[in-house]
Amino acid sequence: SEAIDSESFSFLHLNSGNGELSSLLAQNHPDATIVSIESSKALSGEHQKIMEEYQLYNNLVCRKTLSKELIDLIRASPEFFEHVMLSNISSVIGGNERFSKSFLRDYFTKTISLGITSYVEFPSSTLMSLIATTFYADTLADDVVSYELQDHPSDAWSHSGLKFMNAVIDGNGINEVELSELPSIDPALEVIQVKLLNMSRTVGHHFRLPEHNWKEQHSRRYELNHFLGETYLLRESDKSKIIYDEFGISLVAALRLGPSDATKDRLYNQFLKIPLYEDMAPWNIQFKAGELLYVDKDSAEGSFEWLLPYAYQFLISLMNWKETVGSFGHCGPSANLIASPPVIGSCVGGPEVSIECKDPENPVPCADDNCYPTFVDCLRVLAEMEQDLQRGALQFNNPKSKEKPTHKTNINNVI
Repeated sequence: SEAIDSESFSFLHLNSGNGELSSLLAQNHPDATIVSIESSKALSGEHQKIMEEYQLYNNLVCRKTLSKELIDLIRASPEFFEHVMLSNISSVIGGNERFSKSFLRDYFTKTISLGITSYVEFPSSTLMSLIATTFYADTLADDVVSYELQDHPSDAWSHSGLKFMNAVIDGNGINEVELSELPSIDPALEVIQVKLLNMSRTVGHHFRLPEHNWKEQHSRRYELNHFLGETYLLRESDKSKIIYDEFGISLVAALRLGPSDATKDRLYNQFLKIPLYEDMAPWNIQFKAGELLYVDKDSAEGSFEWLLPYAYQFLISLMNWKETVGSFGHCGPSANLIASPPVIGSCVGGPEVSIECKDPENPVPCADDNCYPTFVDCLRVLAEMEQDLQRGALQFNNPKSKEKPTHKTNINNVI
C-alpha cells in the first residue's frame, strides 16, 4: 500500500489466497478497483465471505486457475492494470515439469506485462540462504556454512528475488523495465517491484475464453502501448489512438474470470440502473471502484432513455411498413448491416448492393451506393430515382414536350 501513491487505482492480485491483502487494500482505498484471482475453492470462499461481510464491493473476487494459458488470454485482451501483484510463486515454479528457464521467462515476463507496476513476492533471501545451507551444506565451502540467522543471506543468495527477476524478464513486447527491491515488512518475504517503461503488445477486441472464440467474430486488432507514462491503444485498421484515462476492468472480463453468483447478481442489478446508450455490450461497460460505468467514447454523449417509451411503437411501425411494401411486391431480402439490428435493413438487400455502411447514423446500404438511416429512406430514394428515369424516358420519346409533369404531394393542392 505504501508503494501506491493514489486513492483511485486498479490492482490485479494473482494467487490472492484468502484475500487478506486484497481486502485490506479495498478497505483502505474505497475508490480503488481490486481484482483478485485464486484457484483454491476454500481460500476463494473465505475471501468471498470477508468481502460480503464488510461490503468491500470494490474488490472483485474471482476463482480461476492461474495457468500460463489464463495469463495468455488476459494478455491477448485490452485489459491493463495500474498495479499487478503475484503472490505464492511456489504454485508457479513448484511442479518439476514446469521448472525450465523458458517456462519461467515466458510466465513472469507475460505476467508483468499486464500492468504498469508489478510486485512479485519471493521468500526472503535470508530464508532461502538458510534453507540452502541446511539441506545442501555438502555443496558449500566450509567457510560459508553457518546455521546462525544473522549470518544470512550469504553472498550467493543475497537479493535472490531481484536476481531471479533480472534473469527471467525478456521479450514478449517488453522493451524497458526498472527493477527494485521494496523495503521489507515481513522477514519471511521480499517484494520485487517491476515498473514498465516501454511495452507494446498486440491485443484483440475484448477478453475471451477459448469457448467464446467460435461465436464472437470480432476481428479488430489493436496495439497496446505503455510508453513515457502513457497507456494507449492504436487501432490496427486506421491507427486511431485510444488513451487509457480510466483504469478498471471490463464487465465482459469480470464476468468471465469466475466471480460468485452473488457478485453476478449484484452487478446485474447495477447494470439495470445504467441509462440506455447505443453500444452497451459488456466490453463497453467498466467495473470501477465497485460500480459499473458506460465507457464507450464514441457514443457516450447522450443516452436514449427518453426513447424507451416509443420503442414499441417505432418498431411496430417499421414492421407494418415492411408488410405493406411486401404487399406491393417491392420487399426483397434484408440488407447486411454491421451489427444486424432487426427490421432496420428490411427489403433493400440483394447481390446488387455491395456498399458497406459503418456510420451508425446511416447503417443501411442501398442500391444507389449510399447509406441511409433505415430501409424506409432507401426505398423512398430508389422510388424517386425510378420516377426520374421514367420521366426522362417519356421526354425522350416525346421531344416536343418540354414541360415537366408536376408531382403534387400535398392533398390540399389537389382539392
